[in-house]
Amino acid sequence: MLEALFILGIDFCIALYIRIWYVVGVNVLEDREVKIDSECVRDILFAIEENSNIEHGCHMMGAYRKYPELEKYGGEGFIPCHVRYMEMKGMLFKPNKEFADSYDLTPAGHEFLANLREKSNRKKIQGISSSIGIASLKVVSAIAEGVAIAAVNQKLGLAHYVLSIHS
Repeated sequence: MLEALFILGIDFCIALYIRIWYVVGVNVLEDREVKIDSECVRDILFAIEENSNIEHGCHMMGAYRKYPELEKYGGEGFIPCHVRYMEMKGMLFKPNKEFADSYDLTPAGHEFLANLREKSNRKKIQGISSSIGIASLKVVSAIAEGVAIAAVNQKLGLAHYVLSIHS
């Protein structure tokens, strides 16, 4: 069996491993669509940042059991779907290809977190995204960047000047 998997290639093996992760490690997803939750994305990024280092990534199999900040997302494949999404968006990478569930942040992941780190900024971002009714990761990222730039401008005393330029 292992020889057959080797012949089929590493991509197939990873796909099989991930499928086993869904079936064995977490409850089965049952062909239903999982909506991306920006708070879950943020919490996963914080967990990975806190639990990875230069030598190894953060292992995400059974993450809701290992990391207290992720307990509320446990079961039904919710975390693995978000991890896969963030990897596709370029926020995560696998530092060690030997471990399919080991992740670290890319520069884009670090930048996204930097804009969300302050609680006051997160509240502003949530308020803006809920008021316009859009919460896609791209829009939340753009709002976060705008809120961060506005905070810097205000701190430097440029807020009035910048606003008058756009008027």
